[in-house]
Amino acid sequence: RAVVWARNARQTGDTIKLRADDGTELGYAVSDSFLVSAEDPSALQVMQPTPTDTITLITCDGAWIPDANNDVAGGDYTDRRVVRATLVSISTVGQPPAPNSGG
Repeated sequence: RAVVWARNARQTGDTIKLRADDGTELGYAVSDSFLVSAEDPSALQVMQPTPTDTITLITCDGAWIPDANNDVAGGDYTDRRVVRATLVSISTVGQPPAPNSGG
């Protein structure tokens, strides 16, 4: 399990941090951010292995297209935002908090 900090990390040089339960923190620098069409089958290539330690985040972007029923939760975005980041640091932030003994 890890906690992720990536608030608005979309531009080259932005930082994404992952902190594991043991306190280890991995720092990644955004190296690329681009849109792919949700309809483009070649877009799956962004999930191919990379030669370096890289994370790839994929989220919705583009225009919202509601479904025919106009349901508030029904519909899809036209594009996907792909953010790639490469490992730049590994550190130990501190010990995780001790579990509550309940005593």
